[in-house]
Amino acid sequence: MTKTSALGSIIIVLILLVASFCFIGCEQESDDHVRNGQITVSPDNIKYSYATAMSNKTVTITAQGGKPDYIWSVAHTNIGTITSHGSTAIYRPADQTGGNFVTATDADGNSATATITQF
Repeated sequence: MTKTSALGSIIIVLILLVASFCFIGCEQESDDHVRNGQITVSPDNIKYSYATAMSNKTVTITAQGGKPDYIWSVAHTNIGTITSHGSTAIYRPADQTGGNFVTATDADGNSATATITQF
């Protein structure tokens, strides 16, 4: 083997090592993003008119990220209630106006909240 071909082989091995470390690092960063509590809810800002609320209209709120399983809660049950299962909650407005909050909390205690305005 000549010095040139040996040097070329070493360079190729080094490039492959650097590329594999970058790939592993990028994957780890993505996993860390989830582990670091990045939980979101969608939609996160909901507005109901009184007429819409009285038409028995519901909205589905979905949680993403974080660490499942999610626990759902609603701040003011006199303004609206939720039925939840897994990553979704269905919000049903009551015969009231005002503000409400629906919160999803993941298994690590991280949370995200949807704001609901009924006018």
